[in-house]
Amino acid sequence: MPSSSLIERPVAPAPEETSLLRDLDQYKPKNGSAKNQAMAKLIAPDGHELPLPASMYEVLRRAAHQLAAGLAVSIVPIGTKLSTQQTADLLGVSRPHVVKLLDSGEIPHTKTGKHRRVLLTDVLTYRDRLTARRADALDELAELSKDLPLV
Repeated sequence: MPSSSLIERPVAPAPEETSLLRDLDQYKPKNGSAKNQAMAKLIAPDGHELPLPASMYEVLRRAAHQLAAGLAVSIVPIGTKLSTQQTADLLGVSRPHVVKLLDSGEIPHTKTGKHRRVLLTDVLTYRDRLTARRADALDELAELSKDLPLV
């Protein structure tokens, strides 16, 4: 199970960082494809340069995008198992609602003794399915409303 600080203590952007974060988010390399680029580097506060593998550069780029939008960011390994409370916090619902979702099979889970554990990937998959269903319902509602007279 992840340390609770991974989920409970996301990194939020400070107001004075907004401009720099937007610059990072909007940066596009000038010389063609990323495959032809030199390796990115991280320069530590003491001036030491560390090479960044492409995977780490991508993580930082995605984090900068979210932070530039004013959103907080957490780093959680994909194979992470969550408790029902952590799952509820992530989905923004109550723990009893999560238990109902687990018991109905909406979200896969395992049991360790009396405790249910849910893979982060399964929670994210459920959230994506729910978002898609909501978008479809909204599209259908918009389509139906086209035929209604305006009052």
